[in-house]
Amino acid sequence: MEKTIQGKLPFGAAAETFKARLMDDKSLKPRSKSYRLERLQALLRSWPNLEGLDFGKIKKHDCQEWAKRFGKDASATAFNNTVGTLRMILDIAIEFGACCDNPAKFIGKHRVRAKQLELPRRIGLSCHFATLVFQSRAFPVCAVQCDGQPIRSPSRSRFDWKNSLLRIF
Repeated sequence: MEKTIQGKLPFGAAAETFKARLMDDKSLKPRSKSYRLERLQALLRSWPNLEGLDFGKIKKHDCQEWAKRFGKDASATAFNNTVGTLRMILDIAIEFGACCDNPAKFIGKHRVRAKQLELPRRIGLSCHFATLVFQSRAFPVCAVQCDGQPIRSPSRSRFDWKNSLLRIF
């Protein structure tokens, strides 16, 4: 980093160092690496002229203004991971002596809300079991499909879950 000797380091140079370290990290899976690169691209798209900006000119207010703009359109997970990427790159700048504090540490995280889970329903089991029992009593020597269509079968009973059939044998 020859630029740090002069006391200046552009964001783009630290981002390249971040990319190199990310690719060399053997503890991360390939998809984790590509996701971090996606977050870096989102950061550069959402913050105009950031790549050429010196770290000495990036202030707390600038980070908070960017977070306010970016947080309006991004999901909570994408926002939090993009802020994390910004913090990692600013830590690289601190390591090289381009700045002495990380202005992105003041950006708060967005709350990730859990999705409402819905259990999957079995196909063909939309009618009630009581209806099946009633229909099976009406047709004692037939199997009854869920839609009420009788099917001939032997004289014992069991429910075929795969085909949604109540067999009366």
